[in-house]
Amino acid sequence: MTKRSSGWALTLLAMLAACGAVEVPEDFTYRLPAPEPRLVAGASAGTLRVAELDVVAELAGDRLLIADEGTRLRAYRHHHWAGPLERMVADAIVTGLVRSRRFAEVKSPSSSGLEELVLVGRVLDFHQVRAEDGWRARATFELRLSREDGTLVFQDELRADTPMSVSDPDTLARALGTSVGTIVDEFVQRCDRAGLFATARPPR
Repeated sequence: MTKRSSGWALTLLAMLAACGAVEVPEDFTYRLPAPEPRLVAGASAGTLRVAELDVVAELAGDRLLIADEGTRLRAYRHHHWAGPLERMVADAIVTGLVRSRRFAEVKSPSSSGLEELVLVGRVLDFHQVRAEDGWRARATFELRLSREDGTLVFQDELRADTPMSVSDPDTLARALGTSVGTIVDEFVQRCDRAGLFATARPPR
């Protein structure tokens, strides 16, 4: 082997060794913590079904997102939700409403049987936003509650911003779970104001 070819071989070996030393980034997945709503004693309404939720286009996918300024969104690289966002949010709402103890039964979209109330909605915001006093985890849902015959009980946008102690994906996931819990509390209060609990029979 000539000196020239030997030099090329050593260079190639060095390049291969350097490539092998490159560390591949690890992917992280996050679950959405289940809400812990405030418990308020009182009669319960009937059976409520939480139907499938829609997610606006910019939130589609499994990325944890940050809204920096204006309309710009960016994602935490290598950090993802553990499942489809619409299903995770729907599951969290179901769990929160079950824990509120204000409905005779709360059903998921796939549950069998009949219901007296149907909740449908859209996820409009579900990301980290910058505020004057730091970062917040914002959740905004457009919710529509109807009776089984289609009569509208109420339709409105409910929003919750939860302060974040630091700006990182784990804090964001936890804070978004808190925001969902705040919205569940507000939803139960709206049901109360709509007279659902006042006209319901106490649970047996």
